[in-house]
Amino acid sequence: MGTLAESGHQLNVGELLQEDILSSSGDVLYRAGEPITADIAATIQRHGLRRVLQDSEQAFDSSATSGIHRQQRLKMANEPYSQERAAVLRRLIDESTFKIREMTATLHGRGRVDWQDLAEIPSRFAKQSEQDIDQTLSSTLHQSEYHELSSHCLTLSTLGMMIAQEIPGCDVDEILDVGIAGSLHEMGLGELELGPEARSRRSELSASDFATYSRHPIVAYQLCGSISGLSDRARMGIQHVHEQLDGTGFPHGVGGSQVNRIARILNVADAYLTLQNSLDGRPAVKPYDALVCLLHQVRAGRCDAEAVRGLLNLVSLFPVGSFVRLDDARIARVIRSNSPYYTKPTVVTLDTDELINLRESDLQIVAIEANPSSQEIRLQQDELQRPIWIPSVHQPQGTSTV
Repeated sequence: MGTLAESGHQLNVGELLQEDILSSSGDVLYRAGEPITADIAATIQRHGLRRVLQDSEQAFDSSATSGIHRQQRLKMANEPYSQERAAVLRRLIDESTFKIREMTATLHGRGRVDWQDLAEIPSRFAKQSEQDIDQTLSSTLHQSEYHELSSHCLTLSTLGMMIAQEIPGCDVDEILDVGIAGSLHEMGLGELELGPEARSRRSELSASDFATYSRHPIVAYQLCGSISGLSDRARMGIQHVHEQLDGTGFPHGVGGSQVNRIARILNVADAYLTLQNSLDGRPAVKPYDALVCLLHQVRAGRCDAEAVRGLLNLVSLFPVGSFVRLDDARIARVIRSNSPYYTKPTVVTLDTDELINLRESDLQIVAIEANPSSQEIRLQQDELQRPIWIPSVHQPQGTSTV
């Protein structure tokens, strides 16, 4: 490992760190295998690195965002969360979760679901994100119950839609289709003969359970055929959420151009959420490591670069809702991403509730901290390089380093 003061390696923005970079206190500031952003390079250079090379073709260009929320983020960087909006979001999340549960039951009973009622769910969250995207995202993630399928579908719908808003070329109709597909993607599980533990993936799946589980996108695709007004691209997105670009996903093992943009976006959103929950006998992963793992998957050709870039723009390198330690030893919670300044979010300290915009402060983040309310783990180097959100019985074997 190298410290900031002694690291003498030549680094290219967009490449991966070859060793951990430590703060002067011995905490890991940047981990081996982490993609180097321009901000990270500048920080290392400021602490004595001899030379940093810019490689714009390899780097994640922070300007390559649709910019829908950029002005909002700049305006609200110093704003705390609104208690009034928090109450509105709690009600909206409860109501929307109930609606998804009702619609799923209707489709299972071969009843009719109205497309307008379905589209209203993501539309209402889109309106909230126009007011405050960081608080809308934080509330949705905080209130989510991954193992309750309708709650997970709502969270995936909202996160996927917000990622789509960050991708140039995604128009309003496609963004809405992402939200709709996310709302429906897990409904096929209710039609399959799986026990509750296997259905919610609380324990590791057996090979036979996985064979059954892997059919749920096909069943969901078939059920959604009865929804008049649902676009073909949304239905294909539902069927291919769990496919990987290199063909190692399920249910069909397709890849490349056969996986449309809706599925690519939801695949990244689903992986990010899955990593942050206790599944398959594995504890929840810290949000920072979940994001770094996905960046590795881009380089391995499994995940869509635009979608992961959109996620990074949305949550920052230190994701909204995660906990960090500042160089004055205080612990803080990230509340605003301050994208495209990935390493300089707005935080609130746990001891005094002080709001600090790190873009405007001399303070820096020196370590990742655990969520006090959960048992999160850090990923080892080999785990960062594997798609560990996929059930272990289906993870590609012999994954090489990237």
